[in-house]
Amino acid sequence: MRIQLSTPLILFSTLIHTCVIVLASHDQQLAARQSPITLAPSGPYFFTDNVSDCISGPDNTVNFGWNVTGSMTYTICGVGWKTGTNGTITYAGTYFPSGNGIYGIYGWTRDPLVEYRVVESFGILNPASAARTKGNTMCNGFIYDVYEATRYDQPGIDGDLQTFQQNWSVKRAKRIGQGLTGSVDMDCHFKAWASFGMKLGTLDYQLISSDAYFSGGTATMTIVLATPPVSITPVGQFIFTDGLSGCTNGSGGSFSAVWGTASAPEPTPFCGKGWSIGSNRTIHYEGRYFPNGESKLFVYGWTRSPLVEYYVMESFGVYKPPSDAEHMGSVTCNGQEYDVLRTWRYNQPSIDGTQTFQQFWSARKGIIRGPISGEVDMGCHFDGWKALGMTLGDQSYQLVAVDAYYSSGSASITIS
Repeated sequence: MRIQLSTPLILFSTLIHTCVIVLASHDQQLAARQSPITLAPSGPYFFTDNVSDCISGPDNTVNFGWNVTGSMTYTICGVGWKTGTNGTITYAGTYFPSGNGIYGIYGWTRDPLVEYRVVESFGILNPASAARTKGNTMCNGFIYDVYEATRYDQPGIDGDLQTFQQNWSVKRAKRIGQGLTGSVDMDCHFKAWASFGMKLGTLDYQLISSDAYFSGGTATMTIVLATPPVSITPVGQFIFTDGLSGCTNGSGGSFSAVWGTASAPEPTPFCGKGWSIGSNRTIHYEGRYFPNGESKLFVYGWTRSPLVEYYVMESFGVYKPPSDAEHMGSVTCNGQEYDVLRTWRYNQPSIDGTQTFQQFWSARKGIIRGPISGEVDMGCHFDGWKALGMTLGDQSYQLVAVDAYYSSGSASITIS
C-alpha cells in the first residue's frame, strides 16, 4: 500500500542530528517542491520511501543522510501515521543544529485545511517569529508560545497551491545536544489551540521527520506512540477500565461506552470489563454494539514470559488488524472461523512499560453488529495459536472491551 502526499516543509541551513524530529517551514519563505512524498507501510507506521538516502530500519527507526545545495528544493525523510493522533508522542535522541532548524511534530488537518507544528527545539531563529502571537500554554510541564499564521497560495497537502492556516506551539525551554528526550501531548496542544480560536479539522497524516533545505547532515529517527497502559479497578468479581470519558461501569458484568458524534468524532482509548488473571475460560457476552467508523469489540489480554498482547476480535466497524501482520492460518472455535495473525510491536507501551513484544490476533470472519451475543472459548484460541507456533506466557489480565479511533458509536455489553 502506498499513499502519495505533498508537503510544504522547509529547512533553512545545515543540520546534523540524531533524534526524533520534524522540520518545517518558516512563515516568510517558500521552497520549490522537489516532488510529492509518498508513504509506504513500515511496521506499524508509514515511511517516506521515495527519498534518496532515507532508509527504514528496525525498531521504528529511519536513517537519513542528506546534502541539499544549489537549488530551491528540499527533501524530507521520516516516519509517522497516515492518520494523526491526539495521544502522547515520545522521542529520544540527539540534536545538533548549525544555523536554523526545527525539531518537533508536523501534521495536517482537512476541513478546514490546517498545517500544524509542535516545535520542541530549534536552531538560531524561532521558526514562528513572523507569525501572530496568540498566547501561551503549558503541556507536559513546559511552557509553549502559541502562534497562528496564514499561508496564501502555498503548497498544500495535495500538492497544489492553496490558502490555509498554520498553528504553532514553540517550546521555550529548548534543548540542544545529546540525550534529548521528552513527550508531546498532542491533545494538550489541540485543546490549547481551540481555546485561542485556532480551529483544526479532520486529522490527516502526522510525521516525525527530518527535512533539508540548503543544508546537509545526518539523522536517525526513532518513534514511540506512548499511550498509557489500561488503568483497571476491581469491581466485585470483575475488573473495570476506570477513569475514561464515556466509559461507564454497570452492575454485575455489564459496562457501556459512548464515543464521539457524527459531527465531532473522537477516540475512546479503551472501555471494558473482565478478570485480573486471564485463563482458557469460555466467555459469554451479550448486548448492543453500534459502531460508526473505526472500532472493535474483542477479548483482550496480556501474558508475560514471553510478553504477548492478544486479541480475539468478535466484531468491528471499519477496522482490520495492522497492515504488517503476518497471516498464520485460521482456527474454528464455537462454530465460527477466525483468521489468525501475528505481528511485532517495537518499543511500544505495554503492561511492563515500553517494550518490544508480539501481538496475536484471532479475527472473526462472520461478524454481526447491533444486538449482539456470543461465546468465546479462549482455550480453543490458545490451542489454535500454539498449533501455529505462537507461544503464550503467564496470564495477566483479560477483558472484554470496546475501543475506537476517531469515530462515533455506542456499546452496552454484559459478560459472564
